[in-house]
Amino acid sequence: MLKKFSIGTIIIFASFALYTSALADSMNSLSFNNDNGFYVRGEGGYGWAADYKAKKVISFPVSIVTPLGVQPTLSINHKKTRGFMSRISAGYNINQYFGIETGFSMYHPAYRSLTFKSNLPLPQGSDIGTAKTSLYTFDLMGKVTTCYNNFYAFIESGAAYVHAKNSALRTNFSNNLITFLKASSKDFVQPKVGADIGYILTSNVAVDISYACIFGKGSISSPNYLPNLKTTIIGLTYKL
Repeated sequence: MLKKFSIGTIIIFASFALYTSALADSMNSLSFNNDNGFYVRGEGGYGWAADYKAKKVISFPVSIVTPLGVQPTLSINHKKTRGFMSRISAGYNINQYFGIETGFSMYHPAYRSLTFKSNLPLPQGSDIGTAKTSLYTFDLMGKVTTCYNNFYAFIESGAAYVHAKNSALRTNFSNNLITFLKASSKDFVQPKVGADIGYILTSNVAVDISYACIFGKGSISSPNYLPNLKTTIIGLTYKL
């Protein structure tokens, strides 16, 4: 009898513990998602420029006598155009389904490389040229969220203001330094989309992983070319 009583007591306490734990999780979820209000986020992760079809044969500057059969070819340097990026943001949840968010991001630089293609051996003193594009953005996004217990997911869309600063594209050909593209800077306003899945840790704190893309603009041969900017990042949200 004592053994049965002990087993029954353990079952009751275990059931109560599971119930209170589930209730606490449910309350955290309800508190985090159902209330309107402001929040802040910090994010960091992996960013890259993506435009795999961006490759173009360009001409030598008009002041240069074009060598026979030599084709200067521009393409994205995919090995260098990837790395760490970061974002900070603040937002407002209108209700558990809809919200708005604005953020500032620092992107890993994008790089374009110039190579020479020829059926004949290239002259001595011919190098690969590289142009660097430094990037930062401000964005304004609308969000639609769905929740299940402590998990949540959202999709977002909006616009991003992108500042791109481009270095000059210079390279040596036959020991002559040639400028193919001059240094420049340009501001863009481009569409941005994203998706996110997260987990609510407490009534005020959540962690998430997200993917986003800012759509690019222009031809790779333009001094002010902007490739597609993509990110996969981890974020921490604190609800005020």
